[in-house]
Amino acid sequence: MSARRIFIVDDSVAFRTNVRNAVDSDAEVCEAATENEFRALYQPRSFDLVILDMRLKKEREGLKLLREILTEDEFQPVIMVSAYGDSEAIIEATEAGAMMFLHKQEFTPELLARMVEAVLQQARARRQLAAARARLPGGDTPGLVSSSPVMRQVLQQIQRAAADASSTALVIGEPGSGHDLAVQAIHDRSRIRSTAPLASFAAQAYDASAWPDVLFGYAGTKGSSRRKGLLERSHEGVLHVSGLHQLDGSSRERLIETVAAGRLEVETGKSITLDIQLAVSVAPDAASSVAEWLRPLAAGDKLIEVYLPSLRDRREDIPLLAAAYLNELRVTGQTPARSFSRAAVAALEAYPWPGNLDELRIAIEYAAIGATLAGADEIAREHLPDSVREDRNGSCGADYKLHLAKAELDLVENALKSAGTQTKSQLAEKLGYTDRFALGRRVRKVLTDYPA
Repeated sequence: MSARRIFIVDDSVAFRTNVRNAVDSDAEVCEAATENEFRALYQPRSFDLVILDMRLKKEREGLKLLREILTEDEFQPVIMVSAYGDSEAIIEATEAGAMMFLHKQEFTPELLARMVEAVLQQARARRQLAAARARLPGGDTPGLVSSSPVMRQVLQQIQRAAADASSTALVIGEPGSGHDLAVQAIHDRSRIRSTAPLASFAAQAYDASAWPDVLFGYAGTKGSSRRKGLLERSHEGVLHVSGLHQLDGSSRERLIETVAAGRLEVETGKSITLDIQLAVSVAPDAASSVAEWLRPLAAGDKLIEVYLPSLRDRREDIPLLAAAYLNELRVTGQTPARSFSRAAVAALEAYPWPGNLDELRIAIEYAAIGATLAGADEIAREHLPDSVREDRNGSCGADYKLHLAKAELDLVENALKSAGTQTKSQLAEKLGYTDRFALGRRVRKVLTDYPA
């Protein structure tokens, strides 16, 4: 068992020395006296315990740091300490998420040792409980619901990747076939990774000039602390990268080399430890190139390929998936529909689904809006998008997002015509939007995307 890592954040040298002397002699102790020192040294899930002073210089900076810590890792155990242990301070610290509060005037080595042991045991139990819950049956996302033989191999490979936290997963499939779902399942089913973050990087979501900063972090400006990249934020968890083949050679090589080495250089001559499971999603036509690039991470049997079938290759799953998506909408009160007519199921099974799971989900949302407008508790064939009802020749059909946009505007128009709707706020409330501004933004987006 590795030595415990304890981070003491306090501006008093004497207090830090007392704490260091009080904790287990085998513990690895890190110290910081200011906010900037804290941010330079703190890395989520790198410390078993943080002992944090509420007041560092002049205000209650410790509370702000406590909230930052728990934003990055909700399970990080923190003992808050203060020389001003009034009731208000104790309440603020516990409400913010500190597991214990220690008044410095009551400090004794024996008391602190007992507190440290109790907090560490409780923290371990919390992480284990969260991991166990993530692995409970029924926790799978609808896209992995299956009765088809082709999906059994997929689920076996997902389980292999989850069981080996040092492996690299290469998820191969057409757009919309469930890359995110497969990586989420790898993360959630891992005994080691499930309580740490799952971070996602999509190359196409950023300008090429931003790739290094997003992945590796960058120095702060005007004296502010360094900004952490996704590699640091996914420490001990899973980093999902899509579009690896779109990265320039230097960014791609640096990413793979950093994960392989388990260290990230944050400034000249200074590096930090990283423990990351990398999951890369890719379309079939780029899979062989990406697999070759990942060779430094593939020693032995460490590269696990997960082949996601297209929806047209698992047609027997379509009724199950459609029912799962509909149930999600029903339990959140978005539709009264509970089932599909036989004609609707036949149409869903016959359509080629060029957009795979993504297109199926949107089609069910569209149909659910149609059922809501009709006050129906069953989705009929006529509620489905035109392309799904009419396409029988393997073509891609019309833009399925266009049909969803039309259905949303129809819903707004019907609400406008109904009695009792006289203001934008009443309209937004009737339709379930958070407020009239959200309604306005949504309608403007629809009309911008589809001016016709």
